[in-house]
Amino acid sequence: MSSAEAEVLEGAQGVAEPTVEPPTEMHETGEGEQIEGAIAQQGEVNADANIPQDGENAEEATNECEVMEEAGGRTEVGDDIKVEGSQRESAGAEDAEKDGSAPVSAKPSLKNNEEEQRLALIAQLQSELQAVEAEERDVEERLRLYEELGALKKRVAELREARAGAMAQLARGDISHFYDAATEQEAVDLETAVENSYLQGLWAQERQKISDKYGVELPPPWCVSIDDLERRLGDAREKFEGAIASAKVFYEMQEERINANTDARDKAKAQLQAECQDKVHQLRADRERLQQIDKEQRFHYRRGTHVKEVQVSKQKLHDISESRVAIEETRGYSQKYDLENEIKDLEDDILGLKRVLRDNKRDNQAVLRKLEKQLQDVEASGAGVLRAREQFEAENKELVALKHDLQCVLHYLRVRSREANF
Repeated sequence: MSSAEAEVLEGAQGVAEPTVEPPTEMHETGEGEQIEGAIAQQGEVNADANIPQDGENAEEATNECEVMEEAGGRTEVGDDIKVEGSQRESAGAEDAEKDGSAPVSAKPSLKNNEEEQRLALIAQLQSELQAVEAEERDVEERLRLYEELGALKKRVAELREARAGAMAQLARGDISHFYDAATEQEAVDLETAVENSYLQGLWAQERQKISDKYGVELPPPWCVSIDDLERRLGDAREKFEGAIASAKVFYEMQEERINANTDARDKAKAQLQAECQDKVHQLRADRERLQQIDKEQRFHYRRGTHVKEVQVSKQKLHDISESRVAIEETRGYSQKYDLENEIKDLEDDILGLKRVLRDNKRDNQAVLRKLEKQLQDVEASGAGVLRAREQFEAENKELVALKHDLQCVLHYLRVRSREANF
């Protein structure tokens, strides 16, 4: 076998390694016929070129055909090719032995044509193989996406059914299936811990004080109603948000007032300091002036040139004192007259207020008698309400006991049904 033929067969082996279409499609596309023709031409060239085909070369050709058969999955075509190639090789070998040698001039041209045909065929097969592999990858990706989409659709349907069931159970108020035996035991333990807690004791004391003071029986703290729970939670949330907003506004107002007070304090301090500085300057000027006057008087006293006091007689001083006393006496009499008139006016006002007070007492007594009568009527109706309330509370206790018994029976039936199912 020549080197060109070995390269062609090695290229065919390298191309045939990936998986390709089954033999039926080969016959439809004509690929099997092309390979068969190529191998037939190779046998003819070997016969014409007088290439010795001994047992070792025949065995190599058979192995190469088997490799091509395994790579492309073309079992039937490979068998035909092996048989036909071996027959032609043996015939060529016999003719070469009989005739001796073939003409050598036609050998190069035939070899070149065959190599070109084989290379073209190999390139065509490689392109077709790449196209098939790309199509297979695309199909596999689509199939994977379709499988994931189907799984997601099933999951969405299951989640929708579970959500619809949960919403229906919540609408009915049936949430018992969410709890198991361990959860129920934990809830019982928590309720026992709450009943025995210090806070529960304080609540019981305050509840007893309120009941003794107002005569009203408060409900126990663990009796929580779930009616309109969402609405009450919304109201509580709105109140809480309103309280937060009010606190925020209050803190902002407090901060503003603190800032305003700080500014006012700083301004007052600055104003007081300015006034103190002005007064200090003024007092300093007065002090200097008084010191100057004192120095001048002392100087005149030492020299005897100071101003003498005016000499007044005792009679004149007595007259001046009498006139002052008369003026003060006249002023006292006028004040006494004014006070007497004011006392008379106040006495008249007191008499009028006494009359108004008597009238008000009389009206208040009439209103008090009317209110006492209404109080007696209310107490009488309140006694009836208390009796009705006691009856309602007794009925409520009976209904609670009945509800508890029914829940126990329901729980027992569920346990029995689960055991039966298992």
